[in-house]
Amino acid sequence: MVSFYKKMMRVVLGMLLLIGSLSGHALFAESTAYAAGAGNWSQVSKTGIEGAQYATLLNANETLYIAYSDSNQGGKVTVKKFNGTDWESVGDEGFSESQIRYPSLAVSNGEPYVAYIHNESVVVKKYEGGSWKTVGTETDASNAVLPSLISINGKIYLAYARKVKVGMASVNATVKEFQGNDWKLVLNASNSGKAIANIALANQNGKLHVANVWPNLTQVLSLNGTDGTNPWWNFEEDYSISSRNAIAFTASDYNDSTYMAIVDQNDKSIVVNRDTPGKKSSPLSSPGTSENDEGTHVLSMTVKDDIPYVAYIDSNSGKVAVKKYIGQWETVGNEAFTPSGTNAVSLTIVDDIPYVVATDSSGDSTVYKMVSTPPPVLSTTATSSDVANAIDITFADDPIWRQNITAVKDETNKQLAYTAAPGKITIQANELTAVGHTITVSATGYVDTSVKIVSNNADLSSISLNSGALNETFDSAKTDYTQNVGQSVTNLTVTPTAADSKSTITVNGSPVSSGQASGAISLQMGSNPITIIVTAQTGTTKTYNIQVNKMLVSTNANLSGLTVSSGSLNEAFDPDTTSYTHDAGSGTTSLKVTPTTADSKSTVTVNGTAVESGQESAEISLTTGSNMITIIVTAEDGTVTKTYTVQVSKASTSTNADLSNVALSSGPFHEAFHPAKTNYTQRVGNSTASLTVTPTVADSNATVTVNGSLVKSGQASAAISLKTGTNEITIVVTAEDGTTKTYTIVVTRQSVTPPPPPPSYYPVTDVSLDQEELYLTEGGETAELRATITPAHATNQSVKWSSSDPEVASVDDQGVVTPLAPGKATITVTTIDQGKTATIRVKVAREGEKRLVGLRVSDKNILLKPGKSSSIKLYAMYADGTKEDITKNKDVRYETNEEEVATATKGVIKAGKKKGEATITISYQDEELTIPVVVSDVYVSKLKLTPSSLSLDVDEEEQLILVATLSDRKTEDVTEQAFWDSSEPEVATINEDGEIIGIAPGVTVISAKYAGKTSKLTVYVGGAELIRQLSISNRSVTLAEGEEEEVTATVYYRDQSKKDITDDAVWSSEDEEIATVENGVITGHAKGTTKLKVKYQGKSMTVFVKVTK
Repeated sequence: MVSFYKKMMRVVLGMLLLIGSLSGHALFAESTAYAAGAGNWSQVSKTGIEGAQYATLLNANETLYIAYSDSNQGGKVTVKKFNGTDWESVGDEGFSESQIRYPSLAVSNGEPYVAYIHNESVVVKKYEGGSWKTVGTETDASNAVLPSLISINGKIYLAYARKVKVGMASVNATVKEFQGNDWKLVLNASNSGKAIANIALANQNGKLHVANVWPNLTQVLSLNGTDGTNPWWNFEEDYSISSRNAIAFTASDYNDSTYMAIVDQNDKSIVVNRDTPGKKSSPLSSPGTSENDEGTHVLSMTVKDDIPYVAYIDSNSGKVAVKKYIGQWETVGNEAFTPSGTNAVSLTIVDDIPYVVATDSSGDSTVYKMVSTPPPVLSTTATSSDVANAIDITFADDPIWRQNITAVKDETNKQLAYTAAPGKITIQANELTAVGHTITVSATGYVDTSVKIVSNNADLSSISLNSGALNETFDSAKTDYTQNVGQSVTNLTVTPTAADSKSTITVNGSPVSSGQASGAISLQMGSNPITIIVTAQTGTTKTYNIQVNKMLVSTNANLSGLTVSSGSLNEAFDPDTTSYTHDAGSGTTSLKVTPTTADSKSTVTVNGTAVESGQESAEISLTTGSNMITIIVTAEDGTVTKTYTVQVSKASTSTNADLSNVALSSGPFHEAFHPAKTNYTQRVGNSTASLTVTPTVADSNATVTVNGSLVKSGQASAAISLKTGTNEITIVVTAEDGTTKTYTIVVTRQSVTPPPPPPSYYPVTDVSLDQEELYLTEGGETAELRATITPAHATNQSVKWSSSDPEVASVDDQGVVTPLAPGKATITVTTIDQGKTATIRVKVAREGEKRLVGLRVSDKNILLKPGKSSSIKLYAMYADGTKEDITKNKDVRYETNEEEVATATKGVIKAGKKKGEATITISYQDEELTIPVVVSDVYVSKLKLTPSSLSLDVDEEEQLILVATLSDRKTEDVTEQAFWDSSEPEVATINEDGEIIGIAPGVTVISAKYAGKTSKLTVYVGGAELIRQLSISNRSVTLAEGEEEEVTATVYYRDQSKKDITDDAVWSSEDEEIATVENGVITGHAKGTTKLKVKYQGKSMTVFVKVTK
């Protein structure tokens, strides 16, 4: 990736890049076409394409097209299509200017297009209304690079080399898109003044790829989308290789891979690379060598069923070679089937038949196709019982076919060990299993031929009944079985599985597929015989018998009693009540359950473990909170069950070390007791020589000591002697979890002469309210305020209440606030004594109005060069969790403390000419935030987000790190200063400090923004990165009102496995009045059209629905 960015500094990408395939490329001088299959290449009728030059082939909807410069028409372009026997002209022959070169074909929505070079221009024509019309002329083309047309999703794209003059002359790679009657420039790529050697396009599953070949390297890019104006690019790969030949570039029709073939200009070897998204590019072995002279076009490539095919001109023979890659390169058809001196080749596949067009040294064109040679007929007398010995397969000897045999395989594609002799192939002993087989023989130049080895295996591999297990263990050699069922079983089904899938099965005379359930078989009281007959391929039969005995048995699955070892259930037990609760103390770590069955013949399990009726279960561990215990009773008949549950709530370990009260035998404290206050005083007369302390704990599980001696809560301590003067008493409370809290009482025992009595009046020193701000709704619920006077023992505790705007919010004598109208008001409480006050702001909103709780900005730190500006997004955050973009809201106010440094308005922060620091204050309604701005010559050059890739499990957390590299090459950790965002918060959320947590399976994109720069990271949650593709069984559904139709959703994983996720996916309808969908079942309601959306772990697809009357 680093090498890509270094090289891309030299590549200018203009606007939008759209990428297609090479199957429509114009190729070379006069040409020859061939069709390839299992057999040899053979000439196709040449009538109608005499004089073809610079020919190219195209497969459009399984129709073979050819375009060429027609020497019989003065070198004008001619387009024809092949009907299987003859070439049919598409429009007039020779419909262009004279002496054209390099024609290229594409078909979009059934309309052919052709592009070609004429002098120094690229001309594009379209066939419509029975004639060819010019739709584009590019006068700045280089005639050294062939142009290319391609159709992707109904759009036409043109790629060619464009000569430009900016500073120094260069030749750029250019792609344009045909929109209406105009061509829109979507790619203009240059490389430090170097001339583009070749440009190739590929259609990768509807996604555009481009390969640019420069003199020093080859780069592959893909278009990821646009924002309506500019492209979003993905870099796929770059290669340190170049060529003066045309590059071959194509995409798989099976997965997301692209293939690129190029002749290395250093050693003439053909280099083939496979690039699969998310994986490192992997080179295939080289199929051979070819020429690399400038102006030659020796390569062509296509892919069918994920098998790449390459056609090239062999540098040794000068003839065309065609090969396909199946783990290694294999020759297709006979070798050296064209004349020597061939200098151009084009390859495509139509109706599973590869076609080749070649150009000989004289510029002549000839059409060929491959004719398959029929193989001999195979026969054998062997059956499945013979596989332990060698098996002979005989045929009428064909020495050429026999010598060209490449493989002998069974129906699983397993290679078999064999020998071949005249008229006979012998498969070695024990190569096959004892079942029926289809043996296929492959030979070069021939279609495959096969023979069957029939099976005489009439065994079953298993028998299952939906009514339960057989009384006996199944053995394929044992043919008689029994089963006992209860009286509630009225019927059953039998599922027999054959040892050999090629045998047939009947159950009670009715055919049944192997591994599938039979129809329901009715049962009578007593004995019910069931007969299973297996017939092998040879006609051999075997009969299995099952005797099903239906008996009168009890169906009573009740309990008669249920107890727990840690105490009583909260509810009285009743056999018909199945749900119970029990409260266990925090110190209870486990318990036992004793279930007693009403019927001694029934069985019972506790949390899945069998327990004898009336006996205790094993210890069941308890965790803090809810613990569910499940008791299942199974009646004697084995089918009737009843489930009882006990929800055990274990109290959490308390941390409460408070006292709820403390009292002295000598009288009250000077201060009022409060659990949060830990220091108290008391003065006693000289006559009080001792006292006792009575502490009461707030939590009954806590313990308490007085001066180190344990005292029971609510009980008096031992007598504590008092000396004259101060006496400190220490009370230590220990909570259940070990937390401690110390209360101290200082008792002063007077001397013989007592001090004067304490004052009788205590003034108010302060007053406070229990809330800081109130948000109420017009006409909604009231709110009660509570005032706290300091000190608590103040003599006069009276207060009065008032409102700054009683029409908005009123307050009564008890502090109850009533919302009356939208607006703001201030509620004030005033003490009667000393006039102390406290206030609270009250905001009354209209009914339905969302409550603003804060502001959030997309960039929390701005770093600008003098005179530059940066855009931000401002969001209003509401109490219901939603947000609103208020960047351009007229009620937003922007202020700065340094106008010469920076100013702001409507989401744009602009630096002044003065360097320094400024603070931008943004306010909206009653909320505001500040943004620090630094104006300096130092700026952020790039951001690096770590890790660079991330997969999470659900509930897994990960800390992301964002590092900024400044223009002075210093780096800073800006994780906590960045603005973080998740594109799919229902998949994963991220907080302001860059901590991410997985919420649900799927894919999300995390964005980190700092100082105008943004770095992004794709995050996969719950294994979503393993999904390759989401597929829908029917993308377009038409149904009548009231009708239903079911579609299924399937995901394909990258390990080639798949899964039906119809019931797991999220389905939604764009217009439920027209049609609704639930678990893939679509119901039509009213005439019209709508779209359904199915989503699963970050993947989504659309189903188009039409409802008729």
